[in-house]
Amino acid sequence: MHKRLKRIICAGTAALVWTLTCVTAWAGVDTAATFQVDSNSWKNWPAGPDIQGDTAVVMELETGAVLYNKGMDAQRYPASITKIMTAMLVLENCDLNGQVTMTETGMADAYSGSSNCLPKLGEVFSVEQCLQMIMIKSANDVSTQVAEYMSGSVQGFADRMNSRAAELGCQNTHFCNASGLENNDHYTSAHDMALIMREALKYDKFREILAMQNVTIPATNMSGERYYETHVQMMVPGNPYYYEGCFGGKTGYTDISKSTLVTCAQRDGITLIGVVMGGIDSNLICDDMKAVLDYGFQNFTKTDASYGCETISGGTAMLPQNVKLESLTTKAEETEEGTLVTYE
Repeated sequence: MHKRLKRIICAGTAALVWTLTCVTAWAGVDTAATFQVDSNSWKNWPAGPDIQGDTAVVMELETGAVLYNKGMDAQRYPASITKIMTAMLVLENCDLNGQVTMTETGMADAYSGSSNCLPKLGEVFSVEQCLQMIMIKSANDVSTQVAEYMSGSVQGFADRMNSRAAELGCQNTHFCNASGLENNDHYTSAHDMALIMREALKYDKFREILAMQNVTIPATNMSGERYYETHVQMMVPGNPYYYEGCFGGKTGYTDISKSTLVTCAQRDGITLIGVVMGGIDSNLICDDMKAVLDYGFQNFTKTDASYGCETISGGTAMLPQNVKLESLTTKAEETEEGTLVTYE
């Protein structure tokens, strides 16, 4: 395994990130596998917490820098954090004012014991209302319905999900549905989910919905108004698990995935994306998330990355507080993406 700092220069912008290069053969999702905190083995890297969750990653938003890694590339079942990809795809391809009618396809997931909004056959919602129910209520039935609305079928939508994930550099992801309901072939990794969340945060409407602590869906053609509250405890002031700076996230749970959680938090001009998968329960996974986010905010600084390469400037880097950029050696090479500057 080779670790290196890299900065890719493209269209006049720059970012310095830590990346891990490794080739792993996966025969399937091994939910019994256990992992060490890989980032604790990195040279000059501050020791991170050994959380209870199976896998985790902390990524800095601007640079894409990985600050914490516990089995981040291991395939895991995501449960409802899948809906981050679902919401992003809908935002990218659908008119928010479009009208979504509940069909038998969506109604098939409106059953007891599943997170849903219990719609009626023929009930109509706007695309924006669907996104709100997907991200806040975590409605499986609505997720399935918008998949059919956008792509004609759940399979067609899943194909779009996988294509988009590949575009983002996800290497350990395969989606089968829009909701995250259990399927042996529906998996991702903590790192891939961070990449997906990072892309989704580019959209103002996604950020707006992500930050909503509650939502009221007005009366429809068939039902009265609905009221839902976020499942993300860390973004609700007064909640025992509230985390200062947390501006949104998505939870998930199935019997096989256990608890999953993606959050975003901002402090002192730094925005971190945290992903924890295979958590013990919805409360303890918040403790895990707090620990890894605290680690990121307390041990790293953002700095200018133009040192040692006069023709490249304007970039930023996330570095451990005890590491100075000028102490690293640089090597530049041309790639299809631009100039790659390696710091070691």
